[in-house]
Amino acid sequence: MKPELKYPVEKCFDFIRFQERLELEFNIDITQIPCEEYGTKSIPRNTGNFYKIFDDIDQIFPKISPQDLYNEKQKKEYEKLGIPFTAYKYCENNAIYELPIKYDSSDDEKNWHKRKNRFFSDMEKMGDIAGKKWSKKDVDTYNKHVDFGPKSFEWFNIVLDKLYELYPQYYVNNKLRIWNGENDLKSEYDYPFEKSYILSEIEEWLVDTFDVDTTGLYEWILDCQFIEGRHWDMSFQYDIEDKTYSKKEAPDNIIKINEIFRQIFKSESMMIFIDYYKEYKQY
Repeated sequence: MKPELKYPVEKCFDFIRFQERLELEFNIDITQIPCEEYGTKSIPRNTGNFYKIFDDIDQIFPKISPQDLYNEKQKKEYEKLGIPFTAYKYCENNAIYELPIKYDSSDDEKNWHKRKNRFFSDMEKMGDIAGKKWSKKDVDTYNKHVDFGPKSFEWFNIVLDKLYELYPQYYVNNKLRIWNGENDLKSEYDYPFEKSYILSEIEEWLVDTFDVDTTGLYEWILDCQFIEGRHWDMSFQYDIEDKTYSKKEAPDNIIKINEIFRQIFKSESMMIFIDYYKEYKQY
């Protein structure tokens, strides 16, 4: 069956738009929220940053995170050297998360001690590898100079409370599906991507209907783009070309596919959503 245009992901709430409204209407900067532990006037860099909440929330889109791929690669390198590896997360760009109505801070202090103990455990292992034993003076020095973050993130609820107060209609099962992306959505609650043809569906259709070899189609579509950042779980406008911008010529099977596209879709371009990860390096 011929592929149809569809929205690749469901509607989301525009979190960047909300952030701007908080600053303009309520004078709340989500990157500098006062927390009692540090006082309200001198907050260390990123200590009062609401984006820290995403450290404990897995993104539901993209399915494979660039950070996960990086962590996996780094872990292998560290294991070769016998060095302990700690995977860190950050708030992904062009990603979807589900925010709760409330943040439960009951385990925060326990997690603070875990962070601290893990740090010292890793440092001791590093010292063993380097042939250096830790002394009480070393521990005292790190305790004095290393900031392990606040013992409570209860202040996350300053933002979450305001979010639910302003936009309760968008919550589903007590969670708000948010879009954290480079571009604003067309409205405060909308689709992050325009209607597109899904690449895996196109490939299956080409093979089943035309018995054509789709090898290299994934790469060819990307070769015809200027890629910045993630190349999967993204929509691209594919101008049906037999040469790339750098004059790279399409192989025979891609030329055949392009001709099918022109005949069936009656167009010289089409929006294609790359819906799975494959390693790719732009030429």
